[in-house]
Amino acid sequence: TDVEDELHRIISLPIVVENDANVAALGEAWVGAGRNLDSFFMITLGTGVGGAIFARSTGIWNGASYRGGEVGHAILYPGGKPCACGQQGCVEQYLSGRSIEATFEQLAGKRLRCPEIFAAAAVGHEQATPIVNRFCSDLAVLLTSLNNIFDPAGFIIGGGLVHLRQFWWAKVQQAFQTQCMHGEAVALLPATTGNSAGLLGAAYLALGLKREHLDESNS
Repeated sequence: TDVEDELHRIISLPIVVENDANVAALGEAWVGAGRNLDSFFMITLGTGVGGAIFARSTGIWNGASYRGGEVGHAILYPGGKPCACGQQGCVEQYLSGRSIEATFEQLAGKRLRCPEIFAAAAVGHEQATPIVNRFCSDLAVLLTSLNNIFDPAGFIIGGGLVHLRQFWWAKVQQAFQTQCMHGEAVALLPATTGNSAGLLGAAYLALGLKREHLDESNS
């Protein structure tokens, strides 16, 4: 079913359908961390891993089949952990909150939430520390690869795990700047609009639709 056409048929208003990472990026581009960047790659680290590619001149880059920016299903470890998408070794299986909690449970035999795992790693917990160190290393590798492919002015990192950045941000930034060509010239920024990013991005899209509708009405 074409959701956009079906909703338009029911309520007779302009409709746009967009995914959560893309509207979060639009929110950050409009009033958040990306407002002074000409281009950026946004990564959302939460229960899963999402991504969006934004350029001031063109907006969101969706790709040929609307899968542009799906960084959660880039391969981080060939032949690695199986993913629900059918691939193996996807980023989401290593950098998502769900994957971190699952790995800790496998190693420690008990289940903790991410805030507890990151806090435990900060004081040298035997199982938590290598998990968080690997998270930092893997994220820096991902950022390096994305930077060399897309050459954005910056990266914006959002999602639930960014609220725990006091435990990992400095390590990731140092590793990225050390291993990435010209990494020191690339902005690495936490998202600033929080849970409102998607709402702000959706509002931005709606305002754009309103302007288009008015332009069509006046032409």
